[in-house]
Amino acid sequence: MRDSVSHAWIGLHICVESNARLTGERFNSIFSRIEEIFSFKRTDKNLWPNLAQIREAAWQLKKERKLYLDELQILIEKRKIEKKHGKRENTDSRLSLICDERNQHHIPRVGFWGWKKRRKMNKTNPAC
Repeated sequence: MRDSVSHAWIGLHICVESNARLTGERFNSIFSRIEEIFSFKRTDKNLWPNLAQIREAAWQLKKERKLYLDELQILIEKRKIEKKHGKRENTDSRLSLICDERNQHHIPRVGFWGWKKRRKMNKTNPAC
């Protein structure tokens, strides 16, 4: 991440957006979770994060992403082996759940300014 707070803040939004697209978890849900963990608030200027908090939050998201992708890769490899052995029906509930969650919420790539624009256009939609 960059050394300026503003660049790091934008980078954190990109990380949150990336995790939202990957997992299907809502953007605001991810942000609320990291705000809770790292004691900052987007809605209160007095509680905006400093550079250290932003970096820690980004590292947390990167760790979560890696764990998620590692688990997904293991489940996919297991499923490939099952298919090689002729088992066509997927009985792994965790793999099914992950696939359903990812497909349930299509998160468009909009970037930092796009999220701000979407919030202004549709304030009633909790996904924005």
